[in-house]
Order: sequence, then structure tokens, then C-alpha cells
Amino acid sequence: MTLVAVGGMRCTTTAIGLASAASERRPATLVELDPHGGCAAAWLGVPRQPSLSEVVATGDPARADSFLTRVQPSLRGVDVLVAPVRAAEAAAAVPAASAMLPVMSAMSTLFVADVGRLGAVVPPAVSQAGVVVISHVQHRGSAGAAALGIEQLADTCATLAMRSVPTVVALHGTTPYAPVDVARFLAGPVVVAMTDDPWAAAVMAGRPGSARRLRRSAWWAAMTELDTAVDTELTRTCRHHPLLDGVDHG
Repeated sequence: MTLVAVGGMRCTTTAIGLASAASERRPATLVELDPHGGCAAAWLGVPRQPSLSEVVATGDPARADSFLTRVQPSLRGVDVLVAPVRAAEAAAAVPAASAMLPVMSAMSTLFVADVGRLGAVVPPAVSQAGVVVISHVQHRGSAGAAALGIEQLADTCATLAMRSVPTVVALHGTTPYAPVDVARFLAGPVVVAMTDDPWAAAVMAGRPGSARRLRRSAWWAAMTELDTAVDTELTRTCRHHPLLDGVDHG
């Protein structure tokens, strides 16, 4: 299974970084599935069309060439299928395009789906993913607010655990609670500490900057660690799936 869903806070930049780090070892594509409207086109400097709306308009989004021909390359080497920018259009296109998810899961390319904020309803991309990455930002100004946020994070992780969906937490911020303490509280998901580096995130999104410096940044190191954690969980998922173990569907 090669579909990874990324949701929560800062999920778009986290998904972009993960797709970029993953592309160092295998083909990877960012797929924007946020029903509230997409922003990856702005981040990556690509046109707003073609988008998921054009995939749906083909009448058969489950056909591989319906979505693969709408994927765009970006300046930083991240291939992307964008969602419509307007919320009303995205709210219609994202559910209609969900028929492509099983096809993506069976391909050798890694598809990183940015699903936006996670709520009470589990999106199809999350329930069908081989691994879910929850991007969580700690509230630095209030220990109480940070604790509440981590409690809510634990509830989300528990919901996914009940569905047997492997989960990795991308934790932004090391205060007021250290990543090791958050991991101990969650008691299950792998927790990867993410570095807050606006310069690196902007360069990754195509802004001027040294690619060599980017690869040496703490932000890139964190993304590489996140990619390693996701790959480990994907390997474990495939190993325990009788139909996917050792099979390349690309």
C-alpha cells in the first residue's frame, strides 16, 4: 500500500516536505484532498488547473490516466495533483475523486495525500491509507492549551487505532512538552519532532535559496526522519497484508 494521508495542523507544508524527502528514494506525488480548498498550487508555484475537478470531469476518476495526466511538476521536484482553491468546488470534487484512491494504493509510486484538518468524520483517504501522518503543533504560550491539544491528538490516534490504521505523529514544537513525553502519553504512535524553519519551508516551496543549504538544514533532517518512520510503517503494513507482501503493482 503506497498511499500516505497527512492531516492536522500545518499539514500542507508537512505533506510537501514528506513528498520531497520520499522522492529522494522513490517516485512520489503529492495529492491535495482538502475539502476546504487547496493551497498547494500557491506553495509550489504551479497553475491552479488541472485540478481534481478535471479528474472528476473525465467521468472515470478510478482510471489511472484520468489522474496521472493531471499531475504537475513543481520547481522543487515535487509532482502534485492540486485541489480546487475554492471551498465549494473542493467540497464537491474531493469526495467524487475518492474512487482513485484504491488505484493509487496499488501503484509503486508513493502518493502523499494532504487531507487538511482532521475532524470527527474520517476521510476516505485516511481510512484507505497505508499510514496516516498527524501533523500537530504545540501551543507554546499556554501549558493548559498544549495539554488539551495533546489530549485531542490522543483521541484522534485512538480512533485510527480502532480502525487498525498505522499512525505517525509529526510534532511541531518541543515545548511545553518534550516529544518523548508526548510519545509516552500517546502510548502507541511513533512521534517525530519537527523543526520550525520558515526559511527552509519557503525554499522547499520554490522561493530563492540554496538547495545545498536546504539539504543541510534541521528542517530537512526532520523530514527525512519522518519519511523513514513512514516507510517503516508502510513496510510493516505490506508484510502483514497477504495480497500486498512483495508485490509491485506499478
